[in-house]
Amino acid sequence: MKPPQPFAIRSKRAGLSLGFFALLLLPGLIIGLAWVENASSVFLFGAIPAAAAVFGGNLRLAARFAVLTAASGALAFIVAGNTILSTLVLATVAGLVGLTARHGHQSPGLIMVVSLGFLIVSPPLLFWRESGEQIAGTAMVIVGVTLLLAGGLWAYLIGFALRSRIPAGREPVAMESSVVIPYALALFVSTGLATFFALGYGTDGLGAWIILTVIIVVQPEREMMRSRVKHRVLGTLGGGFIALVVLLILQVLNWQSGYWQLVFAFLFIAIAMSYFQSGPYWKYVIYLTPGIILLDSNHATDQFQVLELRVLFTAVGAVIAVLVAVGVRTLAEKVNYSGS
Repeated sequence: MKPPQPFAIRSKRAGLSLGFFALLLLPGLIIGLAWVENASSVFLFGAIPAAAAVFGGNLRLAARFAVLTAASGALAFIVAGNTILSTLVLATVAGLVGLTARHGHQSPGLIMVVSLGFLIVSPPLLFWRESGEQIAGTAMVIVGVTLLLAGGLWAYLIGFALRSRIPAGREPVAMESSVVIPYALALFVSTGLATFFALGYGTDGLGAWIILTVIIVVQPEREMMRSRVKHRVLGTLGGGFIALVVLLILQVLNWQSGYWQLVFAFLFIAIAMSYFQSGPYWKYVIYLTPGIILLDSNHATDQFQVLELRVLFTAVGAVIAVLVAVGVRTLAEKVNYSGS
């Protein structure tokens, strides 16, 4: 019997990812149709960090991040609308996640920071389905946290049910404190700058793409970061071109802003997730980019502007990440040299 070929393995993983995300979305859609309008987006933000831990092969970590995402989300909802406090919350969470690199557990934590970034930069508007009244104040905090926690726990339950089918993730790589502390500081500063910029200059919440880029580009080690910058920028440009072609085709067929656009979005995301653990990273980015662009621009007035801003904000985020990381590492090296 011949061993499975790479294409067959990749197709199986993509199919598993697509099925996983279909299940992941289902409760949020039901809640949105029955009780809370727009609940699906908040539910998904709570589910994604736990899902990342599931695909990383660590169910215990998935449960922890389900709770941590809800707790961090509570702070984000409480300070919503205050630029300084919102910036401080996200930067602090990013810095703390950076410290978990000491045990190699930063990956799902970084996804959590990205989810929080979207919640902060583009706060969701939730409405009671029956009355049409907007949910605000203390009720918004309670409902929002409940949706985040439900999303995270649901991702954990799906992962537990499918645990025998999910490929084993890479073993976590522990790092020395001399590497971890500058990394955490670089995340704190760069995420803070990106959040402040996104809140002040982002268009319709699209500035969250800057935060996403910063989180992905800043890496504990110098060589790893150089590789991420190259792969992130080139992958985004390639993915942006794919998104442009798909948008043009959908426009010709008059399928934009609807069901078919969402189908293509989740298809690309499913393929991207098949590369989440096994790489190479540029392939993950090149498929994830059109998926997110198609998802985010589904109800946008100008879908091509969304595409342009995504690519622009990726470049801005990469510049912020590199400048801050290089500056922090240079300072850390000087401190270590003078102390030796």
